[in-house]
This record gives sequence, structure tokens and C-alpha cells, in this order.
Amino acid sequence: MSTLINLVGTRLEIQAQLRNGNIAAARNLITNRMISPWLLATWLTPAQQALLTDQSPPMMNHSLGADPLYQANQLMFALR
Repeated sequence: MSTLINLVGTRLEIQAQLRNGNIAAARNLITNRMISPWLLATWLTPAQQALLTDQSPPMMNHSLGADPLYQANQLMFALR
């Protein structure tokens, strides 16, 4: 149970840092807590992901929505 609580807290903390414009702090949280790119792709909106990767949001496939695997790979590459 505590792991789930920690993950939820981490998610909220990362989102709060991004909302406040603290991109470096959000990246540090992701790196220090070893958050997987797959989790980030499911947690963050395309706009929030773009802040982390310094890129525009990925193209949307309107029939399927955003491809989470593509987003996870983009985040993994950007956080290296």
C-alpha cells in the first residue's frame, strides 16, 4: 500500500513542478526516483511531456489517441 501512496505522491509532485514551471525540479524528481518512461507517458499530458522533452507534443492518432509506447520512448531519449 505504501508503494502505491508513494507513486501517487510522486505523480502529484511532478505535475505540480511542471505547472509551476520548474522543469529542472521535475526532471530531478523523475531521475532521482527512477520513474519509468512508461509511467510518465501514462501520467503526463502531451503538453507536460513536451515541457520535459523540449519538443512539441507528439502527433495524435485520433482513432486511437496518443501512442503511449511512442511517448515513453521519446521521454526515455529526452531524459538521458
